[in-house]
Amino acid sequence: MTDDTANKPRKPGCAYRLLTLLTALLTIVGAGMALWAVMLPPELAARVSLVLPLEAAAGTLWAGLFALVCWRLLRRKRGVSDWALLAVLAFATYSTIRLLLFARAEYDAGRLPFLLVTLGLLLAVGCINAAARWRRKHELGRKD
Repeated sequence: MTDDTANKPRKPGCAYRLLTLLTALLTIVGAGMALWAVMLPPELAARVSLVLPLEAAAGTLWAGLFALVCWRLLRRKRGVSDWALLAVLAFATYSTIRLLLFARAEYDAGRLPFLLVTLGLLLAVGCINAAARWRRKHELGRKD
């Protein structure tokens, strides 16, 4: 490998681009959650089991978090992909718990087992990924 190719920044891979796209989409979802909670008509707000000010605040926080992570992904900051994966897992956990606590409709209650299994698989994959990264990081520093 020549010095010229060693100093070139690497192009982001497909997974990195998908993660950037996912965080951008989740920014829009978070903003939509906040707007929905603020703009819901009063007659419908009386029938919703969610606490709307809390829903608006949570949507704003998720939108801000994912906007920041997306911006850092676009700037290719070091280690941001780990934070992006953690944020996605946290959002999936939050969404599942929110549905678990506030689900009234039979349809929502019927899809809870599927969501719980999916969340469990996502968390398992996230833990395995984190453990593999940690192991690689510590094996590189070890001298036998």
